[in-house]
Amino acid sequence: MVIVLGEALIDMLSGKTTDGERAFIPHTGGSPFNTCIAAARLGVSTGFLGRISKDFFGQMLINGLTENGVDLSFTQRGKEPTTLGFVKTSPGKDPEYAFYTTGTADCSLNSEEIPEGFPEDVNALLFGSISLLMEPGATVIESLIKREYRKRVLSFDPNIRPGLISNETEFRNRCEELFNLSTIVKISDVDLQWLYPGKSLDEAARTVKSFGPAIVAVTRGAEGSFALHGDQKVSCRGTEVQVVDTVGAGDTFHAGFIAWLDKNELLNLDALETISVNQLLEGLSFASKCAAVTCSREGADPPYEEEIF
Repeated sequence: MVIVLGEALIDMLSGKTTDGERAFIPHTGGSPFNTCIAAARLGVSTGFLGRISKDFFGQMLINGLTENGVDLSFTQRGKEPTTLGFVKTSPGKDPEYAFYTTGTADCSLNSEEIPEGFPEDVNALLFGSISLLMEPGATVIESLIKREYRKRVLSFDPNIRPGLISNETEFRNRCEELFNLSTIVKISDVDLQWLYPGKSLDEAARTVKSFGPAIVAVTRGAEGSFALHGDQKVSCRGTEVQVVDTVGAGDTFHAGFIAWLDKNELLNLDALETISVNQLLEGLSFASKCAAVTCSREGADPPYEEEIF
């Protein structure tokens, strides 16, 4: 079983109403939420650990998890409102975001809501994104990752949103501490450029690798992806697709890579230390195909297993 922890929010996507008027339309979202849904659709036993509002937006999120077969045993509910993220999409460009997070449910996860331990069948925790910026939840999540270090696979996607970062040095330090604790780091070229300005993509990725993760998987949009493992670099071409938008593409890639590892009995600490070049390439290719399907439709709408060609 894989447990995804972090934010669950409502993405307000620019679109048109049924009568043709321009409007922002609510869609369920949040990077960890999207990753959780994607993993579940790909056939992975998946649970969500986070705090979700009791308001009607929160019920949309709960419905989305339930409809996709996600285990809610680790999901908390709160009276605080749901985080809103307004998303502006433009052809050929990364989405732009504006978040409204003050006092919201997913940022308010507290230590009493974290389980004292996990069942033996939980082989991985996936985490990252804006949940690492909002207190008290950020410190709670970081403490949990420290507790679970070397007990199971820890997979980190920073999914950096610069507009929410008030102290860049402090956040870089937090990321690097979490790189040190992680088994897998999935990270985009844009995130690497923000973290290590002035370094080439290879140099920045190898800087992340130097903190100790077994695998660093770097996504490059249409240019494909590559992974670092030991002293090996494995590159994978992107999957061609007619892009509608890229919302949720990185989250789906993360889920696809984890799903491939899980289905091939490689989602454990020992196996990831000895994974072969061919296995890494197959995992990247599968993840790329998953992300391409998400890019082919509006919003974060990840594929089901049978849709992967």
